[in-house]
Amino acid sequence: MIKFYYPRERFPSLSVTGESCALSCPHCEGRFLHGMKAVTEPEELYYFALEHEGAGGSGFLLSGGFTKAGRVPLESFFKVLRRIKENTSLEINIHTGIPSEEVIEGLVTSNIDAVSYDMIGSKETIDRVYGINVSPEDYRRGYNMLRESGVPVIPHITVGLNRGELDGELKAVDMLETPSKLVLNSLIPSGFGKRVKKDDFFAVMDHVSEKTEIILGCMRERGRSGLEIQALERGATGIVVPSNETVDWAEDRFDIKRSEKCCVL
Repeated sequence: MIKFYYPRERFPSLSVTGESCALSCPHCEGRFLHGMKAVTEPEELYYFALEHEGAGGSGFLLSGGFTKAGRVPLESFFKVLRRIKENTSLEINIHTGIPSEEVIEGLVTSNIDAVSYDMIGSKETIDRVYGINVSPEDYRRGYNMLRESGVPVIPHITVGLNRGELDGELKAVDMLETPSKLVLNSLIPSGFGKRVKKDDFFAVMDHVSEKTEIILGCMRERGRSGLEIQALERGATGIVVPSNETVDWAEDRFDIKRSEKCCVL
C-alpha cells in the first residue's frame, strides 16, 4: 500500500510570525509564508483551533519564519498548545528549526503529535542558504535532543538545497542513524538554483536504509510525475499531493490510502 497526502483545508499551515522571517533565505525570500494563516498570538491560535475543529478540521502544522538563531519562535505558544491538545482532538505538527532546551521542554509538556525537523549535512549550504552561525553538528545535536526527549520527530532533507546541487545530503542521511520515516523534499527552482537532477535525487534516496519509510514531501518542485513514479518503483511509500499522472499510474498497481493531513502523521 502507498499513501497520498492532501493536507489542504482540513490540515492547514499556520505561521507564528505571519509573513515575517529574520533570514529571508535566497531559495524562499519569505514567499512560502504568504500561503500560511498568520496566528501571531497564543489566544488567536487557541480560538482558531476551536473553530477549526468545529468546521471539520483534523489538525494543523505550526510553523513560521526563522530567527537569527535558526529556529521558529515558539516559546510563547506551548501553554496554549497543551490547552488545544486537552480540549480538542486535533493533531499538531510543528516546525522547530534547531531547538533550544527550553523549546524541547515546551514540546514535551505540550504533548504535540510530531515535529518536522530539517537535517542539513553541509556547512557551505548553511552559510550560503541560511547565513547563520551554526554547523551540521548543531543540526545533529538538535535532532538527537528531540529524539532523547521522547518527542516524535520526523526528519526532512531537501535535496539540492544549495542551488540545486548535491552538497551534504548523503552526510545528512548518515547523521539521522536510520529513522523510521524520512521526508525527502527538493529545491523548488527560482532565481536561486536550478532543477534538481533525477539522478541526484535518487542518489540520496538510494542512500537511505531499507528500514526507513520514504515520503516525497510537500516542499518540492511539482509537475515531475516521472520522478514521482520512479520513486514509487524504488520503494517510496507516500507522496504529498502527487501529480494526476502519478495517481493514474499508481491506481493500476497499488492499494492507495488517501489522507487529509501532514505526511508525518
